[in-house]
Amino acid sequence: MFNYFFSSEGRVDRLTYWISQVIFYVLLFIFAPFMPEKGSYFNLQLLLLIIPFWFAFVINIKRLHDINCSGWWILINIIPYIGPIIMFIVLGFIAGTKGSNRFGESAWNWN
Repeated sequence: MFNYFFSSEGRVDRLTYWISQVIFYVLLFIFAPFMPEKGSYFNLQLLLLIIPFWFAFVINIKRLHDINCSGWWILINIIPYIGPIIMFIVLGFIAGTKGSNRFGESAWNWN
């Protein structure tokens, strides 16, 4: 289970992707207002916020693997405005590769 969240190897299906995105944004919505601008706990809270961002990053890479794309495609997000829209469509709506691909076995049981 530890490797599931910290390793970018493997694949994630669309349902798992959507569930992880909902959980990520709900947690961000709940905890972001409590982030102080400055203070003694700012660095600790910032560190605790990096962890969910890393999980989201890893899930996005695994989702790219599911559609048989390299994880480097995540860099499309750097393109202002259009990059995140493209990634939203690709990650959220394109079906994964049936069966195994170069990144491993299917995340979904197609039988």
